[in-house]
Amino acid sequence: LRCLVGSEMCIRDRCKPLLVFYILGLIFSVATRLMGNIQNSIVFTVITQICSGAAISMMASIVINSLMRCWVRFIRNIYKDESYLTHTLPVKNGTIFLSKVLTGIILMLLSFTIIFACIVIAYGTKANFEFVKQAITPVATLLEMKASAVVAVIAIILILEFIFILMCGYLGIILGHKSNNKRIIKSVIYGIVLFIAMSITTVLLLYLSLIHI
Repeated sequence: LRCLVGSEMCIRDRCKPLLVFYILGLIFSVATRLMGNIQNSIVFTVITQICSGAAISMMASIVINSLMRCWVRFIRNIYKDESYLTHTLPVKNGTIFLSKVLTGIILMLLSFTIIFACIVIAYGTKANFEFVKQAITPVATLLEMKASAVVAVIAIILILEFIFILMCGYLGIILGHKSNNKRIIKSVIYGIVLFIAMSITTVLLLYLSLIHI
């Protein structure tokens, strides 16, 4: 399993495109911070807004590309070009699927680490920290938690939500490829339906648990 995960993470066609988005996101974040420190200049204010927009775009691209590349790699390894080599490996199918899941989770964690670094670099000013603290203080007071703990919980929930989306995509691909035709379309439909169904179920369970508290 360790070898499978390691080989997945070292594959050039997966890591290289994401590396471009990682670097661009960090570069635009640094540019946003540097340009924002220059006061009383309309030109630099406009440049700051452009860099900020580019940084946000790179962060969104990191998430989207991480998900898409995991799904595309899953289809290619299990059902398409590389499926013959994958299924001739001397390991169980369950181990192969588990390696895909672990690789996807590791990739999402790496991507969100870069995104959080970009956010801190671009917007981690004292004024912004105070603004976030004031905005979260009512929630923190209600939950009897520190504001920093609330931020950490929100970040963890966000990461888990996208990992959940990744897993729904994997399951949708498996169900969709059981059909003989229109597999990609059915995979997308299954993935969306599973995500909606599981999200509604989670909200209902959370609501019912809160009622009984």
